Amino acid sequence: MVVIDIGARYGYYCGDLTRTYPANGRFTERQREIYDLVLEAHDRAADATRPGITVFDLRKIVYEVFENSKVRDSNGESLGQYFIHGLGHPLGLDAHDPGADETPLEPGMVITNEPGIYLPEEGLGVRIENDFLITEDGAENLSADLPTKADKIEALMRAE
Repeated sequence: MVVIDIGARYGYYCGDLTRTYPANGRFTERQREIYDLVLEAHDRAADATRPGITVFDLRKIVYEVFENSKVRDSNGESLGQYFIHGLGHPLGLDAHDPGADETPLEPGMVITNEPGIYLPEEGLGVRIENDFLITEDGAENLSADLPTKADKIEALMRAE
């Protein structure tokens, strides 16, 4: 697996994206299992992103997805312990703009949503990151055109 964390700047504003790709163009069964779980966590957090919620609240949602999943580590343990970083951060003039995880989100803010699981004993890590603009009634995925579904990733790598 190859984890690519990229940033860009346009008109003084920053973007911050992460994608995980299978090195040979196809996910193994285990890689896809972990990838799909991280994507599920990402999408659950994305669905909950709206004014009034905090990044810390979103992190709790993601942790619960990992902790309550039937997917386990090689010892049969839950995967919450492998979610070792925050869920995201404010994004703006800097890739990591000032802001606290406990600050309620407001329309006009931009945050990242970047859950990840890293299984050192398996040599396997997956992170998926998108940028979200907080709107009056939810959030808009500013990076929605870059595929996240495993099948689309594999097709992209085959240049289909």
